[in-house]
Amino acid sequence: MTLFAQFESIHPFLDGNGRLGRILIALYLLQTKIIETPFFFLSEELEKEKFRYYSMLNGVRGIGKKEPDWASWITFFLDTAERMAKHQFAKLDEAENLYEGGLQSFEQPSIAKVWGAMFEVPIATVPQLEKITGLAQGTIRKSLSYLVEKNMIFTDERIRHKRYYHYDLIRIMTE
Repeated sequence: MTLFAQFESIHPFLDGNGRLGRILIALYLLQTKIIETPFFFLSEELEKEKFRYYSMLNGVRGIGKKEPDWASWITFFLDTAERMAKHQFAKLDEAENLYEGGLQSFEQPSIAKVWGAMFEVPIATVPQLEKITGLAQGTIRKSLSYLVEKNMIFTDERIRHKRYYHYDLIRIMTE
């Protein structure tokens, strides 16, 4: 947090400061083994409170104050991270409910396996699903046809190299 604020204060470019600084946060957390993989980025949440964010950064610099206000910056930053984490966990819960709801409607294990694979690759082709599931392409196509018929996934109109789209999952993950 303090590394980010200091970087933002000295970085000389007008555009890209925030993005680069937030990437540095993720890289620092990975390098120090605090996290294993970046689960979310703060940009979305910080953009919602852009003017407060700038005000807090100015406070760290001591602009308009007798001394730098690190406590307010750290509290703001942690609150932002907490909100973003809660938002991401809510998405995961919604995706899990979608997955579980689908599983309850399948009688054939092959359909359940293809359904699960569509959660790994929400825009997929039959060969991709074959690698994930280990099922024969004919079995995968039958399962996909069932899922398309039930409007659980959708496909393009191609004759060859069709792609299958799990729009409900894509919507959840991109909100």
